[in-house]
Amino acid sequence: MDTGVMTAYIVGYLITAITVFIFCLPAIVLFVILLLVAGALRVLVWPLELVFRKLRRHPKETQTDQSWLLGSG
Repeated sequence: MDTGVMTAYIVGYLITAITVFIFCLPAIVLFVILLLVAGALRVLVWPLELVFRKLRRHPKETQTDQSWLLGSG
């Protein structure tokens, strides 16, 4: 194998790698866009989650004096 054949192989592999990347580029871009949208939705929903947690929190039960159970009251 001479230098011309080796150069052709190298250029062929590079062109193949670039072509595969270009074919996969729409999927990569779509994946990145979906990640960004999911993050933005998470940030937008976060205040609502805090409000719902605050509304669902049960009020604390009042502490009653249990000393009458022991007969010391």
